[in-house]
Amino acid sequence: MTGSVLRRAPGPLLPLLLLALVCVCGAAELPRPSYANQPRPSYADIAAGNHKKPGYVAPAPAPAHAPAPSPVNEAAVAQAVTQFSLNVAKDVIGGADGNVVVSPLGVAHLLSLLQQAAAPFSDTEAQLEKGLLLDKESSSRGIPQLLRNAITKPRSKSVLENGNSLFVNAEWRLKPDFLGLAHSTYDMDVASLDFKQADAAVAAINKWASDATHGLIPALVSKGSVNPRTNLVLASAMYFRGVWQRQFDVGKTVQRLFSVSPAQNATVFMMQQAGDYRFGELSDLGAQWLEIPFDGEHFSMLVLLPNQRHGADEVLQRLQAHHIQAMVSPSPPRRAILLMPRFQISTDAGLTHALKNLGIHSLFGRDAKLRGISDNVLSVSDVVHKAQMKVDEQGAVASAASAVLVNTLSLINFSDDMRFNVDHPFLAIIVDRTTKLPLFISRVAYPDRSF
Repeated sequence: MTGSVLRRAPGPLLPLLLLALVCVCGAAELPRPSYANQPRPSYADIAAGNHKKPGYVAPAPAPAHAPAPSPVNEAAVAQAVTQFSLNVAKDVIGGADGNVVVSPLGVAHLLSLLQQAAAPFSDTEAQLEKGLLLDKESSSRGIPQLLRNAITKPRSKSVLENGNSLFVNAEWRLKPDFLGLAHSTYDMDVASLDFKQADAAVAAINKWASDATHGLIPALVSKGSVNPRTNLVLASAMYFRGVWQRQFDVGKTVQRLFSVSPAQNATVFMMQQAGDYRFGELSDLGAQWLEIPFDGEHFSMLVLLPNQRHGADEVLQRLQAHHIQAMVSPSPPRRAILLMPRFQISTDAGLTHALKNLGIHSLFGRDAKLRGISDNVLSVSDVVHKAQMKVDEQGAVASAASAVLVNTLSLINFSDDMRFNVDHPFLAIIVDRTTKLPLFISRVAYPDRSF
């Protein structure tokens, strides 16, 4: 999208993407669908409900003879994944300056697969269970299903797509049970690569990433990240494009001051709209919040505005899963005037440090004891994460991954329209309203003035 946004026709949308990758160092090729000929849906297509979702978003069908599995406690799995996502976000965002966006859901999906391959009673198994906050069975049956449920929203103009792929060293013979689990339970496409031909291997992985994100992320890995010792690459991509339930009027966008720091103000484009919103205050976080729904009400964006003008990091560090659940829980909407800047974020981060801070160390050691994959000595060399997010009147583009305490959330009572003026650093979280699961977590410290 180029040119002045003020001259664009209104029609707010929000597209988002995530890419996460795990490289394992130390098969026969299975067919995988090609997405190269599937165009990225346009704003007009999505607004009209005419978009087509790529084939990779559909879960693999279970064999006809397979017995029906017992129900999964989806709420408990969602809460665990939410807390894992927040824990990763706190480490990545807290350790970086400026605007940052992460989507750890794809990372949780990849780690869950590795969790199934960890040798019983090994340190890797114990650490992954502690880090993911789920045991092996709950993880394998819960996380893939949670992802499937999130990407399957009937009669919705908003689109959430997910693609997963496993690239195997062509000289390797992986255990059939692991390949079957990756393909049928984790919806992984499987392909063999010759990692000794680093350029060709990098090109193949990056082509998959580009196809899975409709061309928004043309390069996930570099030549230096793949070498002859690489034996296995697990990759996950997430794409979200949402239509606002109530569109912003581009003609009402104005220039206003945004307080970047105590010593710096910036002039930014501020969108504004009067309408009925759900909003409130989280007193234990020291923040106000407001929810902006997308069409269909399956997804929404939570905006957390610190009471202290430059306290976004402190709010994030105190944020817990039950706060997300409280904000997304039903409550009556009320009249408010929303002023929010356009913003744009791009993040390229390694997640190894964040995962080690969660106690996951053995996975990166000399022998991760991933005996479910192979009897060979394996270790994870890196976890790569790329994400982008862009929000304006017409939409956004991003690419990449306990009980509610009732007394922590209260409604704000105003006799007149409340003004929710987002004029200092804030948190923006895209959530699946059905599962209360955060899909993208971002800190906006300096809204982009270039669009």
